[in-house]
Amino acid sequence: MVWHAKATAVDTDFRPPPDTVHGADAAYADRLGEVATKPPLFDLLTDAIETGEIQTVVDVLDDPDWVDHRGDALTYGFRSIAVVPAVADDRVEALFVVHANERDTVSNEDGLLTELGETVGYVIAATNRADAMLTERKTQLQLQLGGDRLSLTRLAKRVEREVGLTGVIPQSDGSVIAFVVTDAAPEEVVAAGEDVATRARPLSTNGTDHMFELRLPRESLFETLYASEATLRALHASKTQTTLTVEVPERIHVRSFVDALDANYPGSKLLSRRTHTDGVATPATFDSEIRDAWTDRQHEAIRAAHLAGFYEWPRRSTAAKLAETFDISPPTFQYHLRAAERKLVEYVFE
Repeated sequence: MVWHAKATAVDTDFRPPPDTVHGADAAYADRLGEVATKPPLFDLLTDAIETGEIQTVVDVLDDPDWVDHRGDALTYGFRSIAVVPAVADDRVEALFVVHANERDTVSNEDGLLTELGETVGYVIAATNRADAMLTERKTQLQLQLGGDRLSLTRLAKRVEREVGLTGVIPQSDGSVIAFVVTDAAPEEVVAAGEDVATRARPLSTNGTDHMFELRLPRESLFETLYASEATLRALHASKTQTTLTVEVPERIHVRSFVDALDANYPGSKLLSRRTHTDGVATPATFDSEIRDAWTDRQHEAIRAAHLAGFYEWPRRSTAAKLAETFDISPPTFQYHLRAAERKLVEYVFE
């Protein structure tokens, strides 16, 4: 019979769950709940975890330390015991406890049990890493950035309006192309932008909000974010303060991250934090979620464009021809297609 346990689960309150016990009847599975946290079996488990080496009892019936368990051996038909640690990179991932009905079974003279433990250990470690990638826990932080060293902070002070960052594109020379939105007058933003950026130009207007493209010199903020594998979710600068929202992997020490910001932007402070699990989308979940985001007309338009070679170069079809397919006007088809494309791009990049 064999039963197994995660190494991290073995403590004084440990009880092997019934579904981890194989080849034993229910009575012995229940019995394990009584003996697994007491000497001498508990000592075998902890010794295997501490040393990373196989622990064996050659003959339960002859070993004086196991005198109280001779009845178990006779009742449940085992003679020897081996605790095999599943080891990977010097870390014990799990334990496999083997009960054999003969003395020589757990001798491990040929090293087979050790090899088995190492193989299983690396499989478990690889599986755990994959699970961590799929469900990595992240910490969302809201911070206030100190001082006025940040280019966008200085820009907001000069135009005396709030400036929102919608995103950045890093460049090979360390600079970034930043896209910002503000309700300040375009000419004021361009004029102020000349002092904080190497390039500033208006892109579009939506109501009272204007979007600008700024080429910003090397910024410590973005370098700190990249070094910490942080994702910038929002940044808003006004003439009085600059706040940002970022997500960092849970393994990143929050205090160290805040200290790194404060070193370059004195007076920075943490406003709030919360932890959540960020599941990585599989192809199946991506397809399902983006399909739910599209209306039927949007899905119809973008699928037709794809199938008709609209996205190939040179194009094999045009919006006018695709509009004829659905008996609608070209502007109407373009409207649905652009809406579908916008949702797809937002899903990928936000």
